[in-house]
Amino acid sequence: MQSTDKVTRILMLYQQLLSGNIVKKATFALEHQITERTFERDIGDIRLFLTEFYETKELIYDKLNDGYKFIGRQEKVFTEFEFLIIAKILFGSRSLRKDEMIGTVTALQAELPKHNQNRVKHLLDNEIFHYQSPSHNKAIIKMCWDLGQCILRKVIIEMTYEKQDKRLIKRLAFPEGIIFSDYYFYLIASLTEEQYKYPAFYRVDRIKEFRIIEHVNIVRNIDIGEIRKKLRKMYSGNLCKVRVKCNETVVEPMLDCFPDAKVINKVDNSVFIEAEVFDIGFARWAISQLDDIEVLEPWSIRQIIKEKIAALYKKYQ
Repeated sequence: MQSTDKVTRILMLYQQLLSGNIVKKATFALEHQITERTFERDIGDIRLFLTEFYETKELIYDKLNDGYKFIGRQEKVFTEFEFLIIAKILFGSRSLRKDEMIGTVTALQAELPKHNQNRVKHLLDNEIFHYQSPSHNKAIIKMCWDLGQCILRKVIIEMTYEKQDKRLIKRLAFPEGIIFSDYYFYLIASLTEEQYKYPAFYRVDRIKEFRIIEHVNIVRNIDIGEIRKKLRKMYSGNLCKVRVKCNETVVEPMLDCFPDAKVINKVDNSVFIEAEVFDIGFARWAISQLDDIEVLEPWSIRQIIKEKIAALYKKYQ
């Protein structure tokens, strides 16, 4: 019987160990027609490989079972493919100031095996060079973290917030969640006044400061994931069911913008869709689709759209 070549043999040995098997020296050496000394060298090569690239696993000799095995965490290794996709999404979002963006990408890159780090870096050099910070130019990672701790601790905060017209206002709010949408991070918060049925949305970069007022054991039925499905451009308003008629070209964008939307009928070249949405944000989105979409119901959204179109027409007369 001919001995197995070294590369194939080490790969087979590594695969057996990776599968959780205990590999016995004498048995493996006999199967592959090698000496026990050669087997020990193979074990040494795998240990060297693990030391340099896979620090979460350790290859040990198990005296009780008279064989070699892996111990420690055997988590899925972060790959260069995943890193490249995440980095491209991050750069495309333009959500962070340049120093925060580069720091985040560099930290992710450090999780790659060392021999892959330089290769993926070259794929991103151009992105890094041309990256522009968002216009607010605020550092927001720490603010997002601090607000996240408030969410976990269930506290009411008083925050100083800068509105679009630069006026500063103070709000008492119960933080519910943090989400990202269209270049900005937003705090979703329930206002303490009882008349507000739905949560409010605050751009994190416009929160000048906040302080914790009190801990409250509030049980909320707000589902951030469900709210996100009904939002567009972070404009909320009143929750309502909408029915639209649109061209086929609009179907895919609408289903992507509003994941809960459903196609209910098709007639000739027209498609009828229903969705549960927040009216103000949906009206703004519908206007952006020009004549490719018509809102059939409810009347309130049709009225919002008519008023905005009339204002636009007046502006360009």
